[in-house]
Amino acid sequence: MSNANISALDTLLGPQLFAGGRIKKSNAFVSKSTKEIIRDKDFVLLYFSASWCPPCQAFSPVLIDFYDRYAAAFKLEIVYVSSDRSLNEFSDYYGKMPWAAIPTDNGAAKIKSELASKLQIRGIPALIVLDAKSGLFVTADTREQIQRLKISDAAAAKQLVDSWKNTERLTLEEGAKKQSGGRNLFVQLLLTILKNPMYIFGLLYFAKMAMRKFKDITGDSGEDVNKEL
Repeated sequence: MSNANISALDTLLGPQLFAGGRIKKSNAFVSKSTKEIIRDKDFVLLYFSASWCPPCQAFSPVLIDFYDRYAAAFKLEIVYVSSDRSLNEFSDYYGKMPWAAIPTDNGAAKIKSELASKLQIRGIPALIVLDAKSGLFVTADTREQIQRLKISDAAAAKQLVDSWKNTERLTLEEGAKKQSGGRNLFVQLLLTILKNPMYIFGLLYFAKMAMRKFKDITGDSGEDVNKEL
């Protein structure tokens, strides 16, 4: 791995990472250099999660099983990007995880915030695949991809990882934009409506007019539904 690539990932993840939730010394998580942890890896998966999140609690055991079975063979590393509300929550939750994590030092909040911003993380759990050799974006569909897997099916797991190898690499910003492109129009429309209550009244008005027109056509003499609006 070139110095330039190491520098890019050091900047992205920080120069040090916790080496694994199951690795402790004097009851503290052990830190190693980012360079050492991602050496010889093909992929780095960023796992945005938190102990208080029920969907995260359901997905984490599935991801742990996937990691324990295939991380070494497929040359991948996962990095936990925590949204836990306290150090105790982090320690209890991360302590069950076998992979790396953004540390809990003073600079961690900035690193996590910048990652979430660049990747346009809107909810958790989220699992983003990066190319470990370049730091470039591969895919953000990973959670759904792994959930669809039968984890014990090694051939299917290999096929999934091979698909990442054939996926176009993008900058983080380009990848996030591409990933959210299909949802942007709906989200923008919804936000516009929520920020402008008059649009809601307008929609109700057109609904009333449509119902009235329907009644005129069908000759329905039932109760006037307009009284409910």
